[in-house]
Amino acid sequence: MSTTVLAGATILTVDAQRRIFDDGYLAFDDTGAIVAVGSRSDLPGALRDAGTVIDAHHCVIVPGFVDAHAHFGESVMRGLVPDDADPRAWLPDWLVPAYATLEPGDERAACDLTFAELLLTGTTTVSEAGTLLSWEAAADAAEACGIRAQLGRWTWDLPPKPERMHFASATDALDAALALIDGVRSRGNPRVTPALILLGIGTASPELLREAPALAANRDVPLAMMYASVAPEHGGAALPVSELERLGWLVPRTKLVHTVYVDPGDVAALAAGGVSIVHCPSAALRHVKGIHRYGLFPEMLAAGVPVALGGDSANGSNHLNMLTLMYLAATLYKDFRMDVSMIPPETALEMATIHGARALGLGEQVGTLEAGKRADFVVFSTEHPEWRPLLHPVQNLVLNASDRSIDSVWVDGRKLVDRGRLLTLDIANVCERADVSAQRILTRTGLRVPSLWPHIP
Repeated sequence: MSTTVLAGATILTVDAQRRIFDDGYLAFDDTGAIVAVGSRSDLPGALRDAGTVIDAHHCVIVPGFVDAHAHFGESVMRGLVPDDADPRAWLPDWLVPAYATLEPGDERAACDLTFAELLLTGTTTVSEAGTLLSWEAAADAAEACGIRAQLGRWTWDLPPKPERMHFASATDALDAALALIDGVRSRGNPRVTPALILLGIGTASPELLREAPALAANRDVPLAMMYASVAPEHGGAALPVSELERLGWLVPRTKLVHTVYVDPGDVAALAAGGVSIVHCPSAALRHVKGIHRYGLFPEMLAAGVPVALGGDSANGSNHLNMLTLMYLAATLYKDFRMDVSMIPPETALEMATIHGARALGLGEQVGTLEAGKRADFVVFSTEHPEWRPLLHPVQNLVLNASDRSIDSVWVDGRKLVDRGRLLTLDIANVCERADVSAQRILTRTGLRVPSLWPHIP
């Protein structure tokens, strides 16, 4: 079995000891598993002689980022929702009608565009947000490009329209989710995994909310939904955390997304249940969720709740760039609380890596750089002004690095990005198909994107 070794880099392992090797090496075998990480001076001769040694001087290597909540299909709708649209109108007036028109080809185009954006900005693992119609298109796209993806589908039984999303009963909704779970697993690709994801935000009946945890436990898959995501000012009223506990949701397999409107007692209950939370700071800012007033994410972290990061969507964040999400996580709460100790860069990096892996039930596979885990990592070149001097590599990464300094991105020991070039996707073709799908959506829905400024043909 051959081995590849990257030697001479600064390596941010994010392992249990949070070790940083200033002159380190990372070795992985041809199965895509990491076999060793350490100081270059301790590199065993057997590893050095077993295969390929890559000079990684002037590089910083970090675990591949984990985006714990992303709406794949929405990527071909980027810019659809007006900036001044009433937050209560986003879903019913704009997004759901557009989703309802998606055909499998559109979803494949959207997934390819999503995965291209994620990989080019260092994200190697992503969880869909529970808004797939053709999960097969998403699985095909993930398998083809090499990203690690967790898939969910529309699972609701309350809103009667659009008919493509609606199920007549909780049983029908869960049967559809089960079809995805079994279908994804039957493909036999360990990089593509299923989850039971409810949309939440008032779309699930009490029966569906009650039965979903049992199905997730029976099939041993992650359980997720958006929760406490609509501001009180906009009519939001989430189920009490105590009710979630009664329904069986406060268990370690659960991931709750957004979770802005909770109180300190709720935080304690979430921590006791082992629940993971996904914070989507860019989307919260654009959706005016009032995280400066309501968000208790620093308190969640202090209580031991794994808080991951999510890009959300091409009409929420409008981007899926984990570098931006880390920057916001590491800066917003300092200002909100007038306290510079809030969410240091090290914690923001944990949110983008190990917390994300934990939220997806993949903590034994990814999220850190250590022997036995998958070789999912990002190599940054420090031959850029933003990286110099390299006095504090974590600060450099979280507070000022950009995707232009990404040298390469690897998943399962396979290089997928090399110096800004996607190796498994034809980016020109991806962009062209996304444009075609966007125009088709506008034609089918009759929606028109308003503009404050005139467009001249």
